[in-house]
Amino acid sequence: MDPVTHAASGALAMLAMPQRPATRWALPLAAFAAAAPDLDILAASGPLQTLLLHRGITHALAAAPLMGLLLAILARPLWRYDTRNAWSFGGVWAFMMLLVLLHIWLDALTTYGTLVWLPFSGERLRLNAVYIIDLLMTLPLLWGIWHGLRQEKKRARAQGAIPFPFQETASLTVSDGKPGVRLALFWSILLYPALALGCQIWHTQQLQAALSAQGRDIRQLVVLPDAFAPLFWRALYLEKLPARPAGAPSWQTELDPLLPPADRQEDLVVRIQGLDALGRPHGREETRVAAPAGLMTALARQSVACRAFERFLLLPVITPLPEGLRTTDMPGASQWLLHDERFGSQLELVRKIMAMRPNAGIPFQLMLQLEPGNMGPRLLQERLYFSDSRRDSGWQAPRRPSPPAFLPWLAGLR
Repeated sequence: MDPVTHAASGALAMLAMPQRPATRWALPLAAFAAAAPDLDILAASGPLQTLLLHRGITHALAAAPLMGLLLAILARPLWRYDTRNAWSFGGVWAFMMLLVLLHIWLDALTTYGTLVWLPFSGERLRLNAVYIIDLLMTLPLLWGIWHGLRQEKKRARAQGAIPFPFQETASLTVSDGKPGVRLALFWSILLYPALALGCQIWHTQQLQAALSAQGRDIRQLVVLPDAFAPLFWRALYLEKLPARPAGAPSWQTELDPLLPPADRQEDLVVRIQGLDALGRPHGREETRVAAPAGLMTALARQSVACRAFERFLLLPVITPLPEGLRTTDMPGASQWLLHDERFGSQLELVRKIMAMRPNAGIPFQLMLQLEPGNMGPRLLQERLYFSDSRRDSGWQAPRRPSPPAFLPWLAGLR
């Protein structure tokens, strides 16, 4: 979720409280606390650290009490003894922990994936309910803040006080109900996400039934929000073909010798289809060559980066590495690109806007240099590249996974 939505949710939560500390720092501190877990990106020095740390331990349920404690200590104006209507330190701690949990909840609604189970599991939670920027969620939050401050301004004028939105006048920090503020908060953090999640589940069930009725062998189906969801959605599904079609890319024959024996018996593709609000397909169905599960498992055993990327991907696809990205080291090895189609769009307008990004391209890429091994591929070199942030590991030899020490394990660096 974008930082504006996170910060707005914290500020609105503070406005919705029956009584808040009479300090001009109350709303800014709540906004900061609600966005604070995303400061983890500052600790990521490269693409692998980004995969392991962003939406990592600071977004873990087990870390929420500690995050709340640190934020409560920083929010001293809320519990300082000389602040009128000051909360107790325990109350501030509980409020800050709730804001951290709110941040985790909003992130889990998106498709990126959040490591909420750290340090006990590296699996990502993604509910695929809302787009990463969703105006139906953000605008009500901003309206609620405007409405709440406007009501306080009116009340201040009625009392002859200075109508400043972050005033320290105690009588202006007590709520008279604020139904508009609380309704906006309820809509954005509970009701709308529940409706969006319900739509996602309904679309998944409808499409699964439709594809089954067509006799298609669908191994995995995921429905994702497109831009302007819930009006538009995207379906990604892994399909097993009865045989390799005549129009299959010729380079698949180059991939076959790299695959574990079991994967050579299956022809799998990832289909991409746009859906409207009623679940009807729009646009043409697109096809990508799926990265076989055995290939991904074999790579994950050989490389920390491959293992982290495998856990991050959703229905990974594979294609030959474009000429401009190839390395001249080890010229006899084949070179491949792994990614997924999660962050695209089936809407032409959105595609044009996305193509205008300064570093437009596939957002998250893993480039590989492979050669055939005894029971599957042998990984020679790898390169992680994230186009939007321009984080680039460069070509490097893989680092084999090994049991981490306690502190790296605790932080999710494994």
